[in-house]
Amino acid sequence: MKRRDWIKNSSLAIGATYLSRASFGNEASAEKASFESSHGFTNLSINENQFGPSPLAVKAIKDSSQYAQEYPLGGQARLKSTIARHEGVSVDQVILGAGSSDIIMGASSVFGLGGGNIVSSDPSFGPLMMWAKKFGIEHVKIPWTSNHGIDLEGIEKAITSETQVVYICNPENPVGTMAGTSELYEFCKRVSQRCPILIDEAYLDFAGDVDKLTMMRCVREGMPVIVLRTFSKAYGLGGMRVGYAVCQKELAAELSDYYVTGIGCGCSHVSLEAALAAYHDQDYLKSVRERTAEMRSQTISSLKEKGYEPIPSVTTFVLVPIEKDSKAVADAIFGGFGVKVSPRFYYEQNFLRISMGRPDQMAKLDKALKIIL
Repeated sequence: MKRRDWIKNSSLAIGATYLSRASFGNEASAEKASFESSHGFTNLSINENQFGPSPLAVKAIKDSSQYAQEYPLGGQARLKSTIARHEGVSVDQVILGAGSSDIIMGASSVFGLGGGNIVSSDPSFGPLMMWAKKFGIEHVKIPWTSNHGIDLEGIEKAITSETQVVYICNPENPVGTMAGTSELYEFCKRVSQRCPILIDEAYLDFAGDVDKLTMMRCVREGMPVIVLRTFSKAYGLGGMRVGYAVCQKELAAELSDYYVTGIGCGCSHVSLEAALAAYHDQDYLKSVRERTAEMRSQTISSLKEKGYEPIPSVTTFVLVPIEKDSKAVADAIFGGFGVKVSPRFYYEQNFLRISMGRPDQMAKLDKALKIIL
């Protein structure tokens, strides 16, 4: 069925027509905020932590706001020192950024200015390759394996003398799968002798015991590996913009040269204090992981009952292949129910990427899916 015919026959056609995706940024939407979200609607499209930040982080935001006039030098030093102690590295191996994207942008300059290529899984989280492309660097794309995993063997085979860096998003965004820890470690040992590796662990906190799953071991062993983390996801501080990377001090200095401007790292006094408080509240992080896993399990079961086969995920999102036009489906869900999900199209296949939310939010989405799918 053609997309226009499907929407026309949908019971939600009016909603999909008048509350199209184009309305997300209009003036009315910008002014309206609901009790549950500053967006004004239920946003299950960009992997926000709907359980929110730790109460300790919220308290730190309130307490530190009285010092908003101060430059954030003390907060930077405390957070870097805390991360360094936990990871078993020196302070000069830790760099902070206004979200991990800040650091990725710096890396695009470090590894893109020299030309050559970047090798990564495809599709993957794209900003490093997108920004580096501005310098004329080639992006060598390695498709997922048959089970939607990162093809480490294919990536290794694609590396040449022209390769400036290998980018690994683990767990992989947008699919939610994860490379085996031992397999990835052995990959890093071999490949880091040929070129640096940037490992983006933005979603690792959802996958289990981070200290056992992370590739920080590679950094401690002296490999040219950059491990990237963020406070935006499991810590629930997406709006505060704090991320960090841990790597060899020479790489850290080079990355800092390309993205740090003005006073320090670009993070605010308040956001750094919030991140520090959240980092100490590992009990709350554990509860977020457990609640997210429960929502993920329920969502996957519900989709299977409807005849769909979601791709197994260890993250806060699920990618599900569908037969209908994914953009049309996403439009109808938003138009009829005020719930936003992310339409995707990979390998000639339509998908919906669904972020996990609270039980009430997922129940609203489930009702929409029953009608529209």
